[in-house]
Amino acid sequence: MKKLFLLGFLFLSFALAEAQSRIYKVEDIPLVHLKDARRYVSNPDGILSPAVVSAIDSTLYALEHETGIQTLVVAVGQIEGGDCFDFAYRLGRENGIGQKETDNGLVVLLVTGERCIQFATGYGIEGDLPDATCKQIQVRYMNPYFKDGNWDAGMLAGIHAIRAQLNGTGEPLQAPEDDDTFLLFSIFFCCFILVPLFLWLNARQRKRCPKCHKHALRQVSVQTLSRTAGYHTDEVTYVCRHCGNVVRKQRRIRDDDDFHHRGGNGWPFLGGPFFGGGGHSGGSFGGGSFGGGDFGGGGAGSKF
Repeated sequence: MKKLFLLGFLFLSFALAEAQSRIYKVEDIPLVHLKDARRYVSNPDGILSPAVVSAIDSTLYALEHETGIQTLVVAVGQIEGGDCFDFAYRLGRENGIGQKETDNGLVVLLVTGERCIQFATGYGIEGDLPDATCKQIQVRYMNPYFKDGNWDAGMLAGIHAIRAQLNGTGEPLQAPEDDDTFLLFSIFFCCFILVPLFLWLNARQRKRCPKCHKHALRQVSVQTLSRTAGYHTDEVTYVCRHCGNVVRKQRRIRDDDDFHHRGGNGWPFLGGPFFGGGGHSGGSFGGGSFGGGDFGGGGAGSKF
């Protein structure tokens, strides 16, 4: 028994050491956006916290819908060859980040083992995000945090600054100078105010009858219409308690989505006042895609 315990302990220790020392090739980077259109941050080593990953995903989702710009953020410990410049551009070019017609892709690469932050820009956004501006964002808003190993605060401040530059709202957002108060407040505000508010609005909008416009729809049945490759399409039937109108909506969800299986109605950004509604699908997001954009020599990198 002791031998089995010792072998198990050694195996676990080896597995943890292997995971911590993994050196990534470009093709090894998980492209989370292809599985979920709301996600933009590839964080396989867990360098960034889940709360900050979620905040950055939301920011970049908004940026893409404001400007059409596609962004890939990668945070890893080690990369093959140790060349952050080459690695970032290969990530953008080989994965076709951005739209083919406009080449409006952006890659933000953080490699903690090399202590480098690298931006790579597609041809189409080099004018909006020139090399000097990329460098300024890194030096002013990211590197002061990265020097202290505060990956969360540095990356979040940098992404906010990038969005401010690209959506035309002005100069990059001012980062906190002395502490992480702004970061903590932002996370608190998003998690405990914005998310509950969106959930409430989404639930309220789902109950609105398209005929009498009263918030009186009541779900009466769910029927599975089809199944394909880990997903199934349901038809949900609602009846208005006010006027008796019958409303049918379709939603496409994963087979392992326990939330819907328990009768949930999806994320706050699905259906309701933001997407879908009426007789159209209001279900979960499927995978996203990259448009085949190309990359030149734009961007900048720095050490910290």
